Parts: sequence; structure tokens; C-alpha cells
Amino acid sequence: MKNVFAVIRLILFIFCLSIVKEANAQQKPLTIVFFEDFAPYSFIENGKVTGVLRDSLLEILSKRMNVKVEFKVGPWARMQELVETGKADAFCTNPTNERKKYAVPCKVPTLLPLYKIFINRNNSKLAIVKAVKNLDDLRNAAKLNKFKIGTYCGDGWAKANLEAFNVNIDYTRNLESTILKVAHQRVDIVVNLNSVQRYSMYSLRNKLAAQGKADDAKKVGEIIELDSVIDAGKFHLCISKKSPYLKVLGDFEKAMDQALNDGTVSAILKKYQ
Repeated sequence: MKNVFAVIRLILFIFCLSIVKEANAQQKPLTIVFFEDFAPYSFIENGKVTGVLRDSLLEILSKRMNVKVEFKVGPWARMQELVETGKADAFCTNPTNERKKYAVPCKVPTLLPLYKIFINRNNSKLAIVKAVKNLDDLRNAAKLNKFKIGTYCGDGWAKANLEAFNVNIDYTRNLESTILKVAHQRVDIVVNLNSVQRYSMYSLRNKLAAQGKADDAKKVGEIIELDSVIDAGKFHLCISKKSPYLKVLGDFEKAMDQALNDGTVSAILKKYQ
């Protein structure tokens, strides 16, 4: 009989411990990770995280839902791994099939940006690239080795929409490195969110000029944006399946929808234009 009571006490202890652990976990801020080199959506300024995504999520989670949040930035591949392993709670990005394996996306998107092609205007393959009007054209031309595509490590869109279709990609450590490769025609094009690409090229050109690297700055200035829209992006808050904050998704969807309709997100976007 004593053994039975001992087992019951042990079960009750474990049960209570699990409740305490969950309560403690809920008291910790919801940790959202971002790509460090993704202006104007996420970047570091004066040692702090800033950008459209950070401001939008802070407005909804902190101000409207009273959820404590903290933000981290770093190399994008590493940040995604933190969400996958449960060491961070969430990110806001394109919910690819790969990401859905370990994170649950909000049904309402935070942003709907456009993917477009960027190329050096002096590239000898400009006419070939201009003939690309959609994603299928891009895949078919790339597989015929008509041009070389570059991007940064952790680019989920390129992995899901190009690499998965046997298109060879030249990966670099960050977006700045990719821009320089396009500028110097070591790769022919980059397909990226047009607002991110424009902002990054502008910032990099000014940075290079300030460093006295006039030739590099001039080359970056030669990169142009083509007219064709290759794809429409959908940035959703995605919460790790290992996070105790999964339960807030329903309330977040309502608040996100409200913020889109009342003009809050549009106002945040205008701040960074």
C-alpha cells in the first residue's frame, strides 16, 4: 500500500512540476528572430533591431495584445534553426513547406511584397533576362544555363521555388555579398523582394562611397530593377511547434487583420520608404 501512495505522490509531483514549467515558460517573452541584413524589413541600427517587421509585430503583440516580446537578429540560416529547435519562438517570413514542418503560420499575412529581378544594366545577358516574364520562364531559362542566379544563405524563397526545381544557385553569406556579385557580374541576377533590394543597394552604395571604394559604389549603381513580377511574397508570423506561445495565434490573426484594415501597417511601411 505504501508503494501505491509513493507512486501517486510521484505522479502528482511530476504533474505539478510540468504546470510550473509551463507557467514559467509563459512568463518568458515571446522571442522573435529576424534576418540581420534585410532592410527595410529587419536590420540593426545603432545596435538595436529595427525595421518594418519589427515595428509591425511590436504594435500588434505588445501594444494590442499585451504580450511581452523580445527580438534577436543574426544570419538568417542560424535564426531559422533557432525556431526549428525551439530555442526561439517565432519568425515572420514566407511559410514554405520546409518551414511548416516545424512552425505554424498565422493565416493572415503581415506583408505582401513582390519578387523582382535585379541585374547590372551593362550585363551582356540583359536582353535574355528581360525576356523572363514569370517564375516558369525563370526556371526554364536558368536550367538551360542562360544566366547565373545568386542569393544569400537561408533564402527560403530561392530554395523552395528555384533549387527545388533543379536550378543552380550561387549562395553568399549575406545580401551585401550577393549585390556585389551582381554588380561585378560574377553572377547575372538576383531575384529578391524589390523593397528590400532597393533599400540594400542604396545603403551599400553610400557605405562603399564613404569607405572610398568608388569603383564598387559605381558598379552597385549600375544594378537595375526589371519590370516583370516573378512572384508575390507572403510574410506570415510563424510560431515554432515547440513554443508555448502557439495558443496566441488565433488572437494574433484577429489583431493582424485589424491592423491591416485600419492602416497601421501601411503607415509603418511609409516610415521606411
